[in-house]
Amino acid sequence: MDSARKGDTRKVTPDLERAVKLAPNYYDAVLELGQQYERDGKHDDATRMLQHALEINPASMKALAALGARAYDANDFSKAVGMLSAAIQLGNSTDKTYLMLGVANFKLDLLDQAEAGLKRALDISPSLGAANLALHNVYLKRYSQNPDRLNLEKALTQLDTYLQNHPRSEEHTSELQSRF
Repeated sequence: MDSARKGDTRKVTPDLERAVKLAPNYYDAVLELGQQYERDGKHDDATRMLQHALEINPASMKALAALGARAYDANDFSKAVGMLSAAIQLGNSTDKTYLMLGVANFKLDLLDQAEAGLKRALDISPSLGAANLALHNVYLKRYSQNPDRLNLEKALTQLDTYLQNHPRSEEHTSELQSRF
């Protein structure tokens, strides 16, 4: 859409709506309209369009990732894990996708999967503070499930070893130091 490239987003939604009305099964237009509805805050319309995009193209990693993000934002972590995992299997490898997957797994108490997702997010974007903090919480939650001193030391050693091997932002370093 030419108007989108020029920054006039007021015209984008009506243009996409016309395109979808003319060709309701044109995958690119349906997907783009779903993403635009999401940006416009029209979450129900976004979900409907993204689900339709997935019906048109069941292997749409973009639709799966967007629907996974919607489920994540709605605190439907089980659904988010399924959709985000499927998007990753289809090739979506953004730090944001792995971060959401890791946090959703954490919320479901799937700590090994949470750790793996968060580490992958950090491999992609080493200074991603939210992933560092979430990984920290994974290790602390492991300790709280079996609160003996050796487990706490092991969890903190795991975190420290991992973080030493991955550069992080100064802001995040200060944030973690203030917690201890």
